[in-house]
Amino acid sequence: MEKLSEQPTPVTQEDFAIGMGPAYTTGKYLCRLAENEDTLTLMRIYKQIPLIDTEPEDSTVRKEQACGPRKHVELGAMKRFTENGCTATPSLLVYQIGKQDEVDLVSGGYITYLVWEKVPGDPLDIEQFWIIREALSFKYEPIFQTPTKIIVDESDNVKICGFSRAFPVPNGWRDDQYVMFSLVLASPDDAEYLPASADDLKSGPNGWKW
Repeated sequence: MEKLSEQPTPVTQEDFAIGMGPAYTTGKYLCRLAENEDTLTLMRIYKQIPLIDTEPEDSTVRKEQACGPRKHVELGAMKRFTENGCTATPSLLVYQIGKQDEVDLVSGGYITYLVWEKVPGDPLDIEQFWIIREALSFKYEPIFQTPTKIIVDESDNVKICGFSRAFPVPNGWRDDQYVMFSLVLASPDDAEYLPASADDLKSGPNGWKW
């Protein structure tokens, strides 16, 4: 239905030679399911692109750059959430890892598709964020962490989104990661900007308000 964004990640020939991995671009699209046009989804495409300064070269030159797929963390994170029945994140509906055809940018280079549900609701505003009381337990953290990565619908159901730049968290969430999401008052001065509507606030040993 609509292209929402695209972000290329260019790589020089020198950086590729020392193992940085292939250049790629990332596109995000708003879509409808073919079998149910009332169901909205989001699709991310990761696609290998030519190395810097080789874009004008003949297709046979660009073909020599073809690589297997990079391990984009978003796919691993969303697979983990969906396979474990996580209700705090959108469900991964389908993914496909393939190769570009002969007339594409890098013939034989990788192209990866992810499609996940578009959850209802709006990004969390600062007045609502105190409804969050449960940490993710599936060991992935979205980047960059802001309250806008938390979607709340009209029934106060919560979904956490934004895993295209996620990274694995070895032992679940640390206390400081709650602070990154502005889910904890780390300083009394924060109360002026993050008004708390919860009636069950507790003070931690370090003086933070939970």
